Amino acid sequence: MTNINAKDSLLTHINVFRVAVQHQRHLVDILAHCTEYSVRSIPGFVSASLHQSLDGTSVTLYSKWHKEQLRQTSESELLACFAAALDIATLETTVSESVKHFEPLWPGLQVLSDPLRQLSGRRLN
Repeated sequence: MTNINAKDSLLTHINVFRVAVQHQRHLVDILAHCTEYSVRSIPGFVSASLHQSLDGTSVTLYSKWHKEQLRQTSESELLACFAAALDIATLETTVSESVKHFEPLWPGLQVLSDPLRQLSGRRLN
């Protein structure tokens, strides 16, 4: 498991694939295969996590990379890995660096308070 630290030299690459509900499972399979057999071998790769939305309309691939090596990796090299995914989905991508990391104030506390429970799932502006 990769720890997130605002002081590290890692970049976060977030790929959000939008997909029709009936194709989400297939998209997950494509991305898992691509990451397992291609992306993992690209210099600078640290880790990746694949997420599927509960509503079936998106799949997110969250990956961590060493800064200098990702800058040397061409975007086309990464996109070539995703060619099959782009046949059934659209892609929104961003590369970011951590500026602040938060952990639970009380790590053992697992229950949301009533005010937090009411806010969960809502977008805060």
